[in-house]
Amino acid sequence: MTTLVMALSALLAFSVALALWPARANPLVATISFYAGVATSELPLQVLALTVFLLASTVTLGEISVVAVILLGCSLLGGVALLGRALAARNVLESAVRAVGGTPARRPRPWASLAFRPWPRLPRGVERHGAISYGPYGKANRLDLYRRRRRPPGPAPVLVHVHGGSFRRGRRSQDARMLLYRLARRGWVTVSPDYRLLPAGEFPANADDIVEVVTWLRMHAEELDIDPERIVLVGSSAGAHLAVLSTLRGAQVRALVGLYGYYGAQRTRSDVPSDPTRYPADQAPLTLLVHGDADSFVDISGARRYAGHRRMLSGDTVALAELPGAQHGFDRFASLRFSAVCDAIEDFAHAAFSR
Repeated sequence: MTTLVMALSALLAFSVALALWPARANPLVATISFYAGVATSELPLQVLALTVFLLASTVTLGEISVVAVILLGCSLLGGVALLGRALAARNVLESAVRAVGGTPARRPRPWASLAFRPWPRLPRGVERHGAISYGPYGKANRLDLYRRRRRPPGPAPVLVHVHGGSFRRGRRSQDARMLLYRLARRGWVTVSPDYRLLPAGEFPANADDIVEVVTWLRMHAEELDIDPERIVLVGSSAGAHLAVLSTLRGAQVRALVGLYGYYGAQRTRSDVPSDPTRYPADQAPLTLLVHGDADSFVDISGARRYAGHRRMLSGDTVALAELPGAQHGFDRFASLRFSAVCDAIEDFAHAAFSR
C-alpha cells in the first residue's frame, strides 16, 4: 500500500508540473505534455482533493515517506496555483466581452457541480436529435441537435459548434459538451456537426461543409423554430479555423467564437487561400477568440496574429481573451475555467444580438 501511495504521489506531482509548465520542445514532447497535464490543469479542485487524500493515507499507514510528503507538498502548492489560474479566467473573459460592447452578467459559480461532476452529461430537460443529414456526403454530413424539452415561446437562438482534430480526426460528440448542454437548457438550439475529414475533406471542402450547415439551418428555420438572424458559430482548435473560413466563404452568422484555434494555412493543393489573414475581414462577424497562454499544441501567437489582422481592418469587432495557464482542449471538461468561458460566450452572443 505504501508503494502504491508513493507511485500515485509521484504521478500526481509529474502531472501538476506539466500543467504548470507545459513542454513544447517537439511534437512528441508537446503531445505527452498535453495528455499528462490537461486534466490536471482543468480540474484543480479534484487535484487538491486527491492530494489531501494521499497525504491522509500516508499518515494513516504509519509509514511516512519523506519523499512522498515532499511530492505531495509540491502537488498541494501546485494545485493552489492551478486553482488561482482557473479563477483568474473570469476577469480576463469579462474584459474581452466589454471590449466588444458587451455587459457581463456575473453568475454564481456552480461549485458543487464542478467539484463532483467534472464530466459533462446531457441534462434531463434537454433532448438530443441525432444524426440529422444536412448535406450530400453521407455520414460526414450529419449533425446532432439539442434543445430544451419544454420549449420557450418564439424562435430560439442557435449555437453551432465545430469540433477539432487537426482536420483529419474528431467527431461531433467530442468537444464543448458543457457549452452545448448549458445553452440548450436555457432555451437555445445547439448544433454539433460532423464534416469531411482528410483526405476527402481537403480544403476548401471541409470549410464548405460548415457553410452548408449554416445554410441548412437557415433554410429550415421555420420548421426547427429557430431564429436565422441569431446564429453563433463556435469552433475548437481546427474547428475554429473552419469556423472563421466558413464566415469568409459565405456562412451568414451573427457572431463567431474561436476556442484554442489554429489560424494559419492548411496543407492543400487548392489555389483558394486557406489562411484567414489572406481574406478581407471588414465584413466578418463580431468575433471572440479564447486561447490559453500555456497551449502546447497551438501557440497563442497565432490567435494574436489573427486578432491583430482583424483589428487593423475592422476595429472593435474582435476581442482576444488570453487565459492564464490554460492548455489546449480546455472545453473537454466541466471545469471552473470552461464554466467562465461558457458564461462569456453567452454574454458575447447577447452583445452581438443587440448590435
